[in-house]
Amino acid sequence: MTQRREDVRVSALALVTLYHDDVQVRAHALDLSGGGFLAKTRSYVRLGDCFDTVLHLPGGAVIAATVECIRSAGDREYVFRFVTISARDQETIVREVFRLQRLAIAREQDA
Repeated sequence: MTQRREDVRVSALALVTLYHDDVQVRAHALDLSGGGFLAKTRSYVRLGDCFDTVLHLPGGAVIAATVECIRSAGDREYVFRFVTISARDQETIVREVFRLQRLAIAREQDA
């Protein structure tokens, strides 16, 4: 099965805070792309809900965006897509994804 994506996705651990109404949900992103991320949350999330989000990238950048929960991927694991994000912040994410991808390739070559 071939899966096509517009954005490169890479495994990455990042702290995420999701805000919806008066509720704050802590999560950890497990993978990341310029289009969104997969995260493990501490509580359950409803599909279709939108969240104001603060994402702490592994390289140190902090990104603010609005995301939508588009799919459940397991027990308290959800796929979120960026709904509103500045072009600059999205470019920061894309650069971070490629940086992490280069590190992963270098580790594989050293092994």
